[in-house]
Amino acid sequence: VGSNRDKDYLGNTGLSKNKMVVTGDPTYDEPFAKRKEDNFLKSDKKLDILFLTVNLTSGQGESDWTIHSRNEMVKDLISQYEKLKNEISLKIKIHPTSERYTEYKKRLDYHNTDIQLFQHEDLIQLITKSNIILTTSASTAGVIALIMKKPVILWNYFNVHNDLFLEHGVVLECKSASELKNCFDKVKSFTNENQLKIDNFISDFFACGNSSEKMVDAIEKLVMNTKHN
Repeated sequence: VGSNRDKDYLGNTGLSKNKMVVTGDPTYDEPFAKRKEDNFLKSDKKLDILFLTVNLTSGQGESDWTIHSRNEMVKDLISQYEKLKNEISLKIKIHPTSERYTEYKKRLDYHNTDIQLFQHEDLIQLITKSNIILTTSASTAGVIALIMKKPVILWNYFNVHNDLFLEHGVVLECKSASELKNCFDKVKSFTNENQLKIDNFISDFFACGNSSEKMVDAIEKLVMNTKHN
């Protein structure tokens, strides 16, 4: 099974927990391998902010997301960036399949901003080079950032209900564009103060890496036990 939570859930359905092996998810093996790296901030640099968009149209939960509200969010983000561009750099990584690069590019060009836009580039590399992750909801990309010990701000622009990250207190919530600057200033201390909570959250929901190796070991052990029986 993928996590301790999965094991408990399946155990409550009547399956034997003693016969389950927690292996994790191979999706997170590389982030776990980079988990010990820490490159938050050098005092002579701008803060490198990576904004990860989320596909809120595919069952992420109830929210106020619409195309119009998304466009307004981008406008607000650009406005805040232009006020802070002497202190931060900003990259936007949009969802690889559910969004259109041309739509975002058109809006960035219209506002004549130097914000960098990405879609199919390597997510882990982008996260590695960033100091702070900004996003609008819990997602696989956000989990990867947490595993890699990056401070995460959840800008709850779309009023996402029952968000997994917010429910477990593992990200700093920002409720309006005007609060972004304050959140950028506070997020590292928030993360340091809540690191144990974040570690427990990751352990409960996503195990602890090396999942591919654990799966192979579990299969080999099962085969050997079957032969001996």
